[in-house]
Amino acid sequence: TMSRAALPIVPKDRPIRLGGSEIEQVLACGRQWFLDRRARGGRPPGVNQVFGTLVHAIMAEAAMTGMPAGELLDRLDEAWPGIAYPARWQSRAELESARLALARYDSWSQSPDHRRVLGVETRFELPLTVDGQDVVLVGTVDRLELDDQERVRVIDFKTSRSAPTKEQAAGMDQLGVYQLAVRLGAFDELAEGRRQLADAQVVYLRAGQGTAPVERYQPSLDVLPQRSGEPSVAGQTWVHDRVARAAAVISAEEFHASPHPGCRYCAHALGCPTQQMGDEQ
Repeated sequence: TMSRAALPIVPKDRPIRLGGSEIEQVLACGRQWFLDRRARGGRPPGVNQVFGTLVHAIMAEAAMTGMPAGELLDRLDEAWPGIAYPARWQSRAELESARLALARYDSWSQSPDHRRVLGVETRFELPLTVDGQDVVLVGTVDRLELDDQERVRVIDFKTSRSAPTKEQAAGMDQLGVYQLAVRLGAFDELAEGRRQLADAQVVYLRAGQGTAPVERYQPSLDVLPQRSGEPSVAGQTWVHDRVARAAAVISAEEFHASPHPGCRYCAHALGCPTQQMGDEQ
C-alpha cells in the first residue's frame, strides 16, 4: 500500500514525529499504522483503555502526594460508573481487578529501591537526526527515578492481563525511546543533569499471582547500546536503528500490510491483503 495523496504525509521540510509505540506499529505493519494514526480509522478508546487511564491517574496522584494508592480508592469509586461495561457482573469484577492493581502498585512502590522519584507522567519531545532524517520523538514517561547509584531509571506501568517474555521486554521500543530521551538530555532539569541509565523497567499490575506485580527489565543503553545479532542502520544504539527504519517507512510512504500478532485486534482486517475469509488470526 502506498499513499496516493497529493501532499506528503509529512512535508519534506518538517521532522517526523514518532512515539515509542508507533515505532513498533510502523515496523510490524505499516498499513495498520497508517490507517490508525494518519487516516484516523482506529477504534475509539474501549473500556480497557479507560481502565488503564484511571489506574494510571490514581498512581500518579499517589506518587505526587506521597499517599498510598490504597488511600485514594474514593477516586476509583467516583469514576467507575462512567466506564461502560456491558454487564454489571463484569463491572464489579473489573473494579476488584483495579483495586488489586493499585494494591500491587503500593506493594511495589514502597520498596526502598523506588523511593527516589524524579517525576511522574512526564512528557518530552526529543529532536534528533537518524540516517539523515529529522525526527522528533515524543512521549510521556509514567515514572522517573534515581537508583542507589544515582542512575536514572525509566518505568512504564501496564494494565494488560499478561506480561511479555523477558526477551520481548528487552526489545520494547517504548522503553528504548524513554531511555534514549534520558541519555540525550530530555529530562536534564528533573534529573539535575544526570544522564547515566539504570536498566529500564516495565511493571504489569494485573499479571501474576498474589500482591506482587510482574516486573520485566530492559538493559541500560549505557551497558547494551546494540542488541546482539542485529545489524546497525544508524550506527549509534539499537533505538536509533529502530527509529531510522520507522522514519524511512513513513518518508517513503510505503505502508505494506504484514501479518503479526496484533492482527487479531486490528480494526482494518476487512480488505487487508494478508487476511483471508474465515481466517482466525
